[in-house]
Amino acid sequence: MVVLRITNGFSRLSDSKLISRANTIRQAMTGNPNFPTPTPTLAALQAAIDDFATALSDAENGGSYDKAVKNQKRNALVDILHALGAYVLFTASNAADPLLVAKSSGFHVAKTATPTILGSIKNIQLSDGINSGELAISFNSVVGAKAFVYQYTDDATLSETSWRIEVGTSRKVVLSGLEIGKKYFVRIIAIGGKDQKCVSDIVSRLVQ
Repeated sequence: MVVLRITNGFSRLSDSKLISRANTIRQAMTGNPNFPTPTPTLAALQAAIDDFATALSDAENGGSYDKAVKNQKRNALVDILHALGAYVLFTASNAADPLLVAKSSGFHVAKTATPTILGSIKNIQLSDGINSGELAISFNSVVGAKAFVYQYTDDATLSETSWRIEVGTSRKVVLSGLEIGKKYFVRIIAIGGKDQKCVSDIVSRLVQ
């Protein structure tokens, strides 16, 4: 099995190089059949690039406030790239040639050492979010997990085509934009090294 990791080092890039790398990834993933439903979306990535570029320009001749805004927009762009990288690795892991598919995304990808055996997902808790139409998810730490796929649906038949997904690296996440008064079903997929995956039990809660 091929074990992959993202090696871009976004946090260490200069501001201009970060924008360049982000644009390279956006261009490589646009219309890429290997990644039909990027999560986060490429529109969200483009918006984060534009926001950071604008803040960077403002900070060049601005004061401390403008520089703080620039740093905030930079961090937001890096967060989106990390989440998108997790989606790329998750999607590529199902391909016949994971390394080739992952590299087509524009991310810098390399093979990595044999990972820790992936643990199981335990103690999934669902609770109301701060705002209406939100559902907060939390669960115990998962040994060896590199990323998580958060799947949710309001289809009581649990049809495989009905699941919506978000991707991230946190064991706590808030789903928003849900329909109030509907019961939502949630399951978590933990992604480890060496193509390891662990699927949780399904839990549900009525959205307030």
